[in-house]
Amino acid sequence: MLPARFPPVSPPARSPLRSPVIRPHRIACTIACVAVFLAGLFGALPARADSIPLFGTVEFRRPLDSLPAWAEVRRMNELEPIFVNGKVFTRTATWDSFKQGARGKSGMELLRYVNTFWNRFPYREDITNWGKADYWVWPNLFLKKSGDCEDYAIVKYFTLKELGMDTDKLRIVVLRDTLRRLSHAVLAVYMDNDIVILDNISNAILPQGRLRHYVPQFSFNEKARWAHMRGKKTNE
Repeated sequence: MLPARFPPVSPPARSPLRSPVIRPHRIACTIACVAVFLAGLFGALPARADSIPLFGTVEFRRPLDSLPAWAEVRRMNELEPIFVNGKVFTRTATWDSFKQGARGKSGMELLRYVNTFWNRFPYREDITNWGKADYWVWPNLFLKKSGDCEDYAIVKYFTLKELGMDTDKLRIVVLRDTLRRLSHAVLAVYMDNDIVILDNISNAILPQGRLRHYVPQFSFNEKARWAHMRGKKTNE
């Protein structure tokens, strides 16, 4: 028999099974990697941890140029302003009388005043008004033909702005209504360490925690747009 070319090698001794050791620095690195990955998807890192989460979501800031319809609304609102002396709102109200009615009001009282006034206008679908599935209107067009959910939110946004509210505290929110199973839009107002909602389907001003069936998709004001992702729990 020919001698073996290599000496026999004994199999390595098996070490006893060990439970995996989870190291804190590795967890931190993993979380950071996930944040960077999501930032690549949505264009920015999440908002500061001390900010109020909108409907309990994580939000990612985006540039406004991703919303051309909003840019057109803002442009036309400047060309066709309604918040000017003598402008007729309804048969019984002008901008002057509306502004007079708002005098002395602030906080929730002012929000209820604005919300109730514009909710008196009839709801009209875009397909009926404009022959399109979706069309955002500026306040002057809303006065002429009213509109649907996002149009109410838009006119309330500009009204509160004209009455002196800081637009950093205002956001138009496009969301999913999981009860009615349809898309919807509302105006969110950040105040008193909470977020309250102005909605065209109700004159009541509710805190966001009362509206757990609303799931935001994106929100915006004149500074930025935000994409939203749900966490494990919402509205907390």
